[in-house]
Amino acid sequence: MERGLQGYVLDINVARDEDLWVGVLTSSKMARLYRFYGARHSVIQIGHKIDFEEEQGGAIPRLRSVMHLGFVWERDNHRRYWWQQYLRLLYRHLRDVEEMEGFYYALLDQVSRRLERQDAKRAILESHAALLEYEGRSHGLERCFLCEGELGDEVALARGFIGAHPECVYGRGIERARIEWFLREKNSTHLSDLEVEELWKILLQGI
Repeated sequence: MERGLQGYVLDINVARDEDLWVGVLTSSKMARLYRFYGARHSVIQIGHKIDFEEEQGGAIPRLRSVMHLGFVWERDNHRRYWWQQYLRLLYRHLRDVEEMEGFYYALLDQVSRRLERQDAKRAILESHAALLEYEGRSHGLERCFLCEGELGDEVALARGFIGAHPECVYGRGIERARIEWFLREKNSTHLSDLEVEELWKILLQGI
C-alpha cells in the first residue's frame, strides 16, 4: 500500500451501485483508482484536492483513506464550477498518460492558491498559457493556421489559442499585441472582461 499521497480529483465515474472509478492527478502520474462503497464514505468531487492511500494487490488498485484538503474559495459556487470545468478538460487532455513530470500537479497547486484572491477565469487562463508553453504549443501569431496568410493587427483564436484571421474562423477579432503579451507574460491584467470571456469560450473547446 502506498501511503501519504496527495492529488487532485479530475474524473469520477460510477462503476456499479455506489462504487466509483476515480482519476487522481498526483505529482508523478495519473492514478485511476477504484473506490468501493463511495456513498458510505466522505463525498469526493471533481476538483477536490485529497490526501489518500493507494492499495495495490489484485488486478484493481484501490483508493483508500481519503481526506479532502479543502480550500476556502470552494464555498463560492462560481469559482468551484469554473475550476471543475477546467479540470474536466485537463483530464481529457491527460487521460492516456500514466507517468508524468510534476509540472501539471504543481500548476494546479499554483492555481488553487491564486483562486483565493484572483478572478477565477483569469487565474485559470494565465495558468493555461503556462501549460501551452510547457508543452511547446505557445506558437506565435504571425500567420493564420488555416490560410497561412500573414495576420494583421486583429486576430481570432481557435482551440489551443492558435491564431487565425477573424474571417477564416468566423470568430471575434482581438488586438494581436494584447494576446501576444498575454501568452508571453501569462498575465491577463491588461485584458478587458469581454476579452477574458472570449478566451474562456475558446478554452472550453478543449486543451
